[in-house]
Amino acid sequence: MSNYEILNAHWSNRHGYIHSSLLVAFFLALPFSHAPSFIGPYFTIPFFVISAILANFLFNSFILRRGCIDFKEIFYICIILLSVSYFIWHAIVFRMGPKVNSYLIAYSWLPVSMFVICYYARRTDLGYSKIRNALLFGVFICLLYNFFEIISAFKGGGDSIIPRYDREEYRFHSPFGFRVRGFNYESANYALYINSVMYFLVRGSSGFKFKLFMYVIWVLTLVMAFSSFHIVFFVFVMAPAIIFSSLKKVSFVYVAIASFLSLILIPFLIYAFYDDIILALGIVSGKALSYFLGVGLESGEMRNSLIHSALLLIIESPIFGSGLSSFYNYQDTGYNNFFLQVFQQLGILGLLFYIVLMSFPFFFLSKINLDSLVYFLLLLFSLWFTADFWLPQILFLQFLIVYRKGKV
Repeated sequence: MSNYEILNAHWSNRHGYIHSSLLVAFFLALPFSHAPSFIGPYFTIPFFVISAILANFLFNSFILRRGCIDFKEIFYICIILLSVSYFIWHAIVFRMGPKVNSYLIAYSWLPVSMFVICYYARRTDLGYSKIRNALLFGVFICLLYNFFEIISAFKGGGDSIIPRYDREEYRFHSPFGFRVRGFNYESANYALYINSVMYFLVRGSSGFKFKLFMYVIWVLTLVMAFSSFHIVFFVFVMAPAIIFSSLKKVSFVYVAIASFLSLILIPFLIYAFYDDIILALGIVSGKALSYFLGVGLESGEMRNSLIHSALLLIIESPIFGSGLSSFYNYQDTGYNNFFLQVFQQLGILGLLFYIVLMSFPFFFLSKINLDSLVYFLLLLFSLWFTADFWLPQILFLQFLIVYRKGKV
């Protein structure tokens, strides 16, 4: 064994139980990304769990001085220190917005959290079954909550248990007249949770019946959440990846049965739900057109307008940006796009820091596999359509990119 492997084994034996327990708590907390406050990143269950993970890591940081860290992680830490130094310098020099300190803390917290999660992912002795059980418990809680949420919504005239203050027409962006959100402020964040967790569960399992059952739950939950982007990502990226990777493992008999059932069920489903399907396609295509052209559904028009606002400010100061939270000087909301929001505030330098930091888990892989690429694409595209970078789902995807290496 190499010196690093010996020290890594020492780390695992001495501190593995505490770290594994904290990771299990993190997996259990994933569904509650906005609960119980539903007003921001603070006072949520994942916030307290991630804070405990960071505190535990810092408390045991003396391990780093003992050599239980490799060159790649040292380089990662150097990039984090450079980026945080740049953020602090930026906040001092370009103090333009009303929430500079809050954004400085948040933008510094993210890379540190990503490093610690990746650090634990490389060393955890948690097997697939323990992670699966924790994730399944969270999915069960969400499905149970969805059931009560739907009953409450239709009894209350379409109002959800989850508060949504800014857009009353939000629930109508679905052919069913209601969108489940689980314990999230946005149904898109709930769909991100479902896509990341279900892909891991389906890909990690070897049982055909379990995969089929989870696949059905996955599709039904996505339809109920009706996040256009995540439905499209599932159809064109995740489902083909699962099918492609399963072709060599599934016998010809199963393929023949599935093909036969598809030929029977698909026409029947189209006939039975024709009006709903046409309405759903209209909503998805309408969102896409309004997003790119600025004409159509209100949510797409709003996103298109925010992109134009961001680009105008980026052109004015492309290198260093306009300052943390400076967009509040022009509007009362962010850009619903993490990359544009970072670009506008911190310039091209800040954006490059984050692209490097988010790509760094690939440096821990000896071989890039299909699943890691799917997780990374889901991470990038999700952040393109939201500025909620503090979501635990984002850190979970970083964990999966590293953990998938020879673990499952």
